[in-house]
Amino acid sequence: MRPRLLCVVCVTALLFCLGVGLADAQQKKVTLLIHPTVYQITGGETGVIADFKKRTGIEVEVVSLPTIQLHEKAMVEWLAKSGRYDVVTLLDIYFNEGLTQYVEPLDPLIAQLPASFEYRDVIPSLFDAVSAKGAKNGMPFQGGAVMFFYRKDLFDKYQVAVPKTFDALLTAARKVTAGLRKDGNSETYALGVRAKEANVGAQDFLVFHFAAGGDLLEKDNAQCALNSPAGQTAARLYSTFVKEGLVPKDLLAFGRDELIGAFQQGRLAMAAAFAPYYGLFNDPKNSKVTGQVGFAPMPTASGVPAGRSFKNFWHMMLDRNSKNKEAAWALMQALAGKEEQIRMASTWSFGPVRYSAFQSPAVRKTFPHAEAWGQAVAASVAVGHAEWPKMQDIIFEEHAAVLGGQTPPDQAVARMCQRIRPLVGRK
Repeated sequence: MRPRLLCVVCVTALLFCLGVGLADAQQKKVTLLIHPTVYQITGGETGVIADFKKRTGIEVEVVSLPTIQLHEKAMVEWLAKSGRYDVVTLLDIYFNEGLTQYVEPLDPLIAQLPASFEYRDVIPSLFDAVSAKGAKNGMPFQGGAVMFFYRKDLFDKYQVAVPKTFDALLTAARKVTAGLRKDGNSETYALGVRAKEANVGAQDFLVFHFAAGGDLLEKDNAQCALNSPAGQTAARLYSTFVKEGLVPKDLLAFGRDELIGAFQQGRLAMAAAFAPYYGLFNDPKNSKVTGQVGFAPMPTASGVPAGRSFKNFWHMMLDRNSKNKEAAWALMQALAGKEEQIRMASTWSFGPVRYSAFQSPAVRKTFPHAEAWGQAVAASVAVGHAEWPKMQDIIFEEHAAVLGGQTPPDQAVARMCQRIRPLVGRK
């Protein structure tokens, strides 16, 4: 059978398995709510979503919003039971048991997946973050764990060892900074820190808090765990970075894109950043440091497992009130599909969710740090709570006060828990 004919037959079979004929599917329209950056690393208007449209005849309306606005918009439509967004991509950090009333449990659909989907290839632990009431409520889609990136050329020039501990990280930052300033370079800083917005600022505090061995909550999620030796260690370390001029002076204006741009332009020697950023740091079209980006597991406090830090994954949720569930499920399968995941990861610096993607030669060419990335995913911590948006704002506000020099580190973490305590049921 010729390849073109075979493709048509496979697509037709897939659609009939979903309970919809090809002619009916061609009249279907699916609306996808997604983060703009995540959409771009699917290939955007000419990527895998466009290919899905051509292959199935299913029209896809893409609506993109930044993280916080995306979550708020999804909640508005879910509460209204409007079915406005057939598929919502949601960060695991925003998932909680209360959302199960708005999204379709996927277990019955997963049970009917064709063998060609290779369901067991999807990393099973990623479902944990979206499992509640005995059901899987989302399909893992894209994400990463935080890793340590550094400039190999600067480390070689100033004879700096790749740090494995917090003490070694501080030593490396001081040594690189001293070398840069001695050479008359006042534009490059040792370490990138994000503090422009609540979501990235809170995440970056947790990056070091988790690397210090801490947790967000403890005692069955009923007690804040930030006011702890780990939280104090993280806050003190950040305070030291700022006081010694080891981070950019405009760090309160650093968000995701600013961090990536600064690393690409040679303004940073080190960054604790999500693993998929490696491809962006090395992008030959936009980066001045291509070929000089080293990687390693996140440095940790003494006694904490190597690479323990923060991980974050996007999951695709199917709206219970969607009027296009069959077509929406077909889109979800395509975006989580083996070939599509490999293509997105190897071409657009997409963080895959499949074992086969990390093992793919094409992906390892883009992500030579795939093995270390896997170590980071296994060791790192994901968070999620119904009150996370409020917790995020609290953590960011107190953390920003440390970065701005207004609040002592130990006082800041104490205030975090003081303000979070009522949100988790402890007065």
